[in-house]
Amino acid sequence: SEVERALFLDGLFHAVNEAQSRLRVVVTLRADFYDRPLMYPAIGELVRNNTEVVLPLSVDGLMQAIAKPAERYGLELEPGLLSTIVEDVHRQPSSLPLLQHALTELHNRRQGRLLTRAAYNSSGGVLGALALRAEEIYETLDHSGKLAARQVFLHLVLTDRDAKRTSRRVLRAELMPEEGNRQVVSNV
Repeated sequence: SEVERALFLDGLFHAVNEAQSRLRVVVTLRADFYDRPLMYPAIGELVRNNTEVVLPLSVDGLMQAIAKPAERYGLELEPGLLSTIVEDVHRQPSSLPLLQHALTELHNRRQGRLLTRAAYNSSGGVLGALALRAEEIYETLDHSGKLAARQVFLHLVLTDRDAKRTSRRVLRAELMPEEGNRQVVSNV
């Protein structure tokens, strides 16, 4: 509730500003939610005075983030694969979680120590790997499971006035269907 939220934020503000406090708080916040803490003046001041903006990785940074761990574990990238992955992920907003998933799928489909373009493409690449995996899981569900999954995802997406969609957190109780298979949602 708004009352609980305001009390929590007030307590947090006082705890981090107490002269003898050893409490340190690190908050990560998506850019599309940046305005939310600014609605609370004291917290807004903390955000304004203590923000560190983390910029997307450069092309070189992306290349290193992909190649160095592979090298460390004795894996090889097929020629051209690194540039393909970087091209797919560069300039994509919030792409690092997608890259992480795509690299996990690529690793799972490797040929010995070789990471291949064929494996990357068959996994869906950076932009399709998560969707492909979600579809695979969805297809294993029975009819009631598919209905429950649809309801879960409808509750986990917030659409604003401009029809812009973002994810949102909900309590598990909010996801429980009034009728049907509650066990499916419990397993999510």
